[in-house]
Amino acid sequence: MKVAKISSPLGQVLMMAALMILMSLGTMTVVVLAGGF
Repeated sequence: MKVAKISSPLGQVLMMAALMILMSLGTMTVVVLAGGF
């Protein structure tokens, strides 16, 4: 595991993409739960 990879532009882009996906899934989950109740 190379720590330098995280500070690279590609690493930052992957981190941002992962965060966006997690936020999207979280939002969808809240919407589904709110719609279910």
